[in-house]
Amino acid sequence: MRPHPAKVQGEDACFIAQTDTCTVAGVADGVGGWSSSGVDAGAYARELMQHAEVVSYGKAHEGDPRKLLMEAFQRMNKNTLGSCTACILIFEGDQLRCANLGDSGVLAHRHGEKVPFFRSSEQQHHWNCPFQLGHDSGDEPIDSEVKATTVQCGDIFVVGTDGLFDNLFDHTILALIDRFVHEQQAQDGMRAGWPITDRTSGRAPAASVTARDIAESITSSRSKQHVRAASNAAASIHTSSADSATVAAAANAAAPAPNPSVSSDSSSSSPSPSPSTPSSATSDSVSSSDSASPSPSRPSPFPNLTRSQLDSLARHLVDQALLRARDRNADTPFAVHARKHKRMFRGGKLDDITAIVAQVQTDEDMTTASVQTGMAGLAI
Repeated sequence: MRPHPAKVQGEDACFIAQTDTCTVAGVADGVGGWSSSGVDAGAYARELMQHAEVVSYGKAHEGDPRKLLMEAFQRMNKNTLGSCTACILIFEGDQLRCANLGDSGVLAHRHGEKVPFFRSSEQQHHWNCPFQLGHDSGDEPIDSEVKATTVQCGDIFVVGTDGLFDNLFDHTILALIDRFVHEQQAQDGMRAGWPITDRTSGRAPAASVTARDIAESITSSRSKQHVRAASNAAASIHTSSADSATVAAAANAAAPAPNPSVSSDSSSSSPSPSPSTPSSATSDSVSSSDSASPSPSRPSPFPNLTRSQLDSLARHLVDQALLRARDRNADTPFAVHARKHKRMFRGGKLDDITAIVAQVQTDEDMTTASVQTGMAGLAI
């Protein structure tokens, strides 16, 4: 965190939480207008994200990000002044569900695609006045937009506050991801050995194959799951389960540390079929950009990025957003929106910037699939 000289700390907040069944991530952006009334504009966002992290470890949200946001909102101290936008994501199996309220958001990049295959929508009452939760704000968690999609191996998700998306166009973010991955491949040869060849066909898995497809294609009675977390304390979580997907997360100074150490036996509250058992779950929910069946002509998925590489990518996106924010001549999304509303504005928009980067992955032995995340935050 690099706070602006005029701020004690930034007004953004974020978290990553991991349970035995899912990974939850969230960002919130405190509405800066409260500072003119002597209120810490980031206090509400920080408290909301702290409650959201706690709620993530419970079962009441049932995998529904809107329910999770609602529970966190209900736990807020009524005396906490302020308001904030919020975006909550839940990765569970091969599904992603997102609830977004305001102008924070998420986009997802699939290798070879020219536009995001998944994108949240901005919610504004009027120009530069986003939907927000808070003290007498008038907006409620039920007003959040909820979207879902089926994830595929290699997919990369970017979650951020408006400081990121006001300064970087979607196509710019996709180009930065492409360039970053290419540079990593050139530097280390992707020592993870990507692309992993299909053991039956000798081909790399097609981009349209979902995480569960790959996990269930391996003939094994049980798959070992590793759920890892790293923060400033480098804590870790390990779990053995019969589920077909596993999650991992990494965070740096932008977020509080998850539960440091948890272990459990192979039982699960909602186990999925073993990889050797046929399942129809892979055809239940497919996003509009997914193919009906694997196509060998489609590009291979993005290679697995390590936790440190995902951290670096998150920081790189934050740094690039900051460069644009300080450029008075840059053409930015905020400047474009301003002109549409007949406002005279040019260049970047200085603001708090927070980014979380997540990738859907396969383990090297292809017995499981995973989601791994990196986080970077910058307050200016």
